[in-house]
Amino acid sequence: MAGNVKRYITIILASYVVFSTSFAFAWTFELSSQKLSPKEFIRVSKINQELFLHRGDGTPFSFPSTTGQVVGDKITEGDLKTPEGVYFIIEKIPYRVDFALYGDIAYPLNYPNPVDRLEGKTGHGIWIHGRGKEFLLNDTEGCVALKNPNITAMSAYLKNRLPVLIGKKIDIASDENEALKVQQTELYTEIEKFVYDWANSWSTKSDSFFDFYDKKSFEKTSGIGFTDFKENKKRLFSLYNWIEVAPLNIQILPAKNYYVVWFDQFYRTGEFESVVHKRLYLKRDDTGALKIVGREMLEAPDLEPLRENLLAMQKDDIIAFVDKWFASWRNTDIVAYTEFYADNAKQANLRGKATIKAKKQKLWKEKGVVKLTHKDIEVFLTNNGYRVELIQEFEDGSGYKDVGRKSLLLIPSNKSFKIQEEYWRSL
Repeated sequence: MAGNVKRYITIILASYVVFSTSFAFAWTFELSSQKLSPKEFIRVSKINQELFLHRGDGTPFSFPSTTGQVVGDKITEGDLKTPEGVYFIIEKIPYRVDFALYGDIAYPLNYPNPVDRLEGKTGHGIWIHGRGKEFLLNDTEGCVALKNPNITAMSAYLKNRLPVLIGKKIDIASDENEALKVQQTELYTEIEKFVYDWANSWSTKSDSFFDFYDKKSFEKTSGIGFTDFKENKKRLFSLYNWIEVAPLNIQILPAKNYYVVWFDQFYRTGEFESVVHKRLYLKRDDTGALKIVGREMLEAPDLEPLRENLLAMQKDDIIAFVDKWFASWRNTDIVAYTEFYADNAKQANLRGKATIKAKKQKLWKEKGVVKLTHKDIEVFLTNNGYRVELIQEFEDGSGYKDVGRKSLLLIPSNKSFKIQEEYWRSL
């Protein structure tokens, strides 16, 4: 409970809501530099009528902007307010629009997002666009508008899925504000761990996977009954020998009462693989624990770079797994050695973990292990798991020696791996 209280304090210090007659429900925020912050994003400060475009590590563009005619966070359709929170560009409008209102270019945002819908907010058609008529401050029906030359200048950066942070006042914290950076680092670390734990519970086919969701909120934002969602997932759990879910390229932004974390989700089962771009919308429950209240899934990016990212993420763990397996063999620890194998593993002409155990136990009792080393280890991603290739040198107590190439097929298992197949050939 103390940890939850600490997190609440962190949020209160990092973000606060201003209640006043002139700017009801308005949100102000200072964003510190974080490893998992998006490198490219837009932030809009409504009170200053200013838009900032952040491009990587460079100095952001800054442009005058105009927002809704009525101040405060958008609540209902037609209230002439600009929504506040974390949004994403959906597309560039591919057709001509009303030049006076929208200028030459318009980019719709994903308002209402899942949290907006959860909170009963209504409305649609919130865009970032140009302006053909006279440019006046606080002059839109809820959109964010810029002068035509300015939106044209930044159009090369306004791409699909670019995050947009909108609030009463959105600032970048100064480097001297070390306390705020530490607080937000703790928050981002907590959210990152939440995502990895969620993915691991899915990969291990654990019932704890369903505890990551706020059931009622998820039903409301997804339109799916949670019982149906759970039954479908459990059916898939039983269908596949193994599941691997890897969140890659994680990025995070906080809103005034929720957080958005997005990533490329690599899903594999040994029979097929898929990639989607996923956004999770998180809120805290009454105990302070993070829960998934909504999600958005978009078309996947290119698969091949993500395969490379997944292999890079897993490679060190796979090498450590192989090293421990060799150590159990070298130490003739039959209990530890056997646990490295899947129940239906294949080792040359042997079939099943029990058969492998009996054979190895007999050999070790008769001849022991005098020398066992490996080198030149290579790891490859395959449709069936991970293939490991290495050079193995072996000597037993009878004087027998050999050097050969060992091939292993590893499958994901309970946050680690199991040896599914093992082969050796002499060099």
